[in-house]
Amino acid sequence: SAQRETLQALIVLKDPKTPEVVAALLKDFAPDVLPDAINTLASTKEGSKALLKAVETKTVPATALSPFLVRQLTAFDDKEINALIKSAWGDVNAPKADLGERTKKFRELLTPAALAKGDLAKGKMLFIMTCGQCHKLLGEGQNVGPDITGSNRADLNYLLENVLDPNAVIGKAYQLNLFTMKDGRVMSGVIKEESPAAVKVAMMGGVEFTLPQPDIAKREVSKLSTMPEGLFDALKPEQVIDLVKYLQSGGAGPAKAGTTIPGALEGEALKVISKTGGNAKPQGMGNFGGEWSGASQLWWTGAKPGQKLALALPVQEKGSYKLKAALTMARDYGIIDVALDDKPVATAWDGYNGPKVIHSDELDWGTHELIPGDHVLTFTITGKHADAVPGFMVGLDYVKLEKK
Repeated sequence: SAQRETLQALIVLKDPKTPEVVAALLKDFAPDVLPDAINTLASTKEGSKALLKAVETKTVPATALSPFLVRQLTAFDDKEINALIKSAWGDVNAPKADLGERTKKFRELLTPAALAKGDLAKGKMLFIMTCGQCHKLLGEGQNVGPDITGSNRADLNYLLENVLDPNAVIGKAYQLNLFTMKDGRVMSGVIKEESPAAVKVAMMGGVEFTLPQPDIAKREVSKLSTMPEGLFDALKPEQVIDLVKYLQSGGAGPAKAGTTIPGALEGEALKVISKTGGNAKPQGMGNFGGEWSGASQLWWTGAKPGQKLALALPVQEKGSYKLKAALTMARDYGIIDVALDDKPVATAWDGYNGPKVIHSDELDWGTHELIPGDHVLTFTITGKHADAVPGFMVGLDYVKLEKK
C-alpha cells in the first residue's frame, strides 16, 4: 500500500520530523501497516523513545514489539530508552523459567478441548502481527525466516519445541545481524545478499534495504535467533490458544492451491455464533479455480428462506473501518440480506449464477465505527432467483476490515 511504501522510505530519509509525525499516527494504522511504522520509529533514538512512550500509554500494544525488535533498541545504549523499555515493555534480560517447566505449562494450556474452542480468525490476526512478520504460512506472511507451511506444526510437541527454544538450532541464513550506521541509525535483520559494496538486509515485516558497506560503523551477529524466545509469554492464554489453533490449521499437508488475499478474514475461519437452520462448514474450492482466498469458503447449506447465520467478526482496535467481502455464486445459491450488529449492510444480494460456480467481485459494505471485541455479521436468506435451483446455499469466501 502507499502507506507502507511511504513508511519504508522514511527509514532511509532520516528526516528529524519523522518520529513526531509517525508517532502521532500510530493509533490510526491498520494491523498490516503498523509493523512498518514500528520499524521506522525503531531506526532512530528519538523514534524509539516515541514508540516506547506509545506502548506506555497503550496506544500501541506491548505485544507489537517483539523481543527481536527490543534487542535492536538496546543497541542505542541510551539511558532513557533502556528505562522506557523496562517500564513500558519489561526486562529484556529477564530469566526465563526452565524449558521443561514452560513446556509443561503450555502443554497443559493447549489441550485438544481448549484448541477446539479457539478462534481461527483471531489466531490469524495474531499470526499476521507476530509470526507472519518473518514467516510465511499457507502463502501469507513474509520471507525473512523459513516458510513454515510444510513443517510438522500439527504436532504440538514440535511446535512448542521450536517456539519455546528457538535458539537451540539456528541456521546461518537466519542469524540476526545488528547494524549501527555512521549517521546514528540502528537496523537489524537477516542477510539476503552481501558483496564488498553493500549488504541487503530483510527486516521484520519483510522490508528489504541495501546498506552500503562504507556507511556501516559497526556490525554484530547475534547468537540469538531472529525468532523471539518469549513469544507465548507476551500473549494472554486465550491468545496463545487462538494462535496455536491457526498455526496448526491445515497442518496435515502442504499449502492449498489458490491465492490468499492480504488482510482477509477467511470465511471458514470465522466463529459461528448461531444459526437457525442448516449447516455451516468449510468447503474446499480448489476444484473451481484459483479465485477463492485460501482455496476454501464457509459453506452454509440446508437452510430455508427466513433462516439466519450469525458470525463473529473480531476487531482489535477502535476506529472507522471499511467493510468488504467476497462471496460465491452458483445456480443453487440464494438471495440474502446482510447486517453488521443488526444494521443492514447489503439487501437482496443475489448469489445466483448459471451454470458455473464463480467468485463474486469484492463487495463494499460501507464504513462503520467499531470498538474492540467481537461484532456480529448476520446473513438472512430471503429467497432465490427465478432461474435458480432451490438450494438456498450461501458461500462466504472472506471479509476484510480496512481501517481508514
